[in-house]
Amino acid sequence: MRRALLLFVTLSLLFSLFSCGDDEAIPPTEYYAHHAELALPLPDTFAQFESTEFDAAFTDELAVVGIVRFSYSAAHQNGIPATLEPAQFAEYYMTLSEREEKIKRVGDVPYYSYEENGYFYTLTFYCSKYAYFTVMYTCATEVRDTYEKQFLEYASGAYFTA
Repeated sequence: MRRALLLFVTLSLLFSLFSCGDDEAIPPTEYYAHHAELALPLPDTFAQFESTEFDAAFTDELAVVGIVRFSYSAAHQNGIPATLEPAQFAEYYMTLSEREEKIKRVGDVPYYSYEENGYFYTLTFYCSKYAYFTVMYTCATEVRDTYEKQFLEYASGAYFTA
């Protein structure tokens, strides 16, 4: 719960370090970023960086992609039911984060998006055999048009290796 709130604050701080660029299209890719059993298609322009708020984090200096993995046992110990479907987990996460956006779908992937403090956020939700995953895509609102569609393409291309 506290972790989710800290995540939003950290992203705001991260973006204060990054410069804005032009609205060039992001090239397609066959590169997959991996964390635990989740494989996420990201252009090879994204590099992994250390983060205290995410289990894995990637940036291309205009956008940040952060992955948080909640094992079912850890989720259960923290009061999160271990039997939720991805859309139910998205609703639960929104409640904890005190968000009221509408949950949408890209393919089978539930997500919601919003703008806040000059940044655009898209959060996606997954369930593997072992854990819940939340993937947060973030960019400055000035480059939203460049990244919004790409974020959803990345989200729909994610898969589990185990």
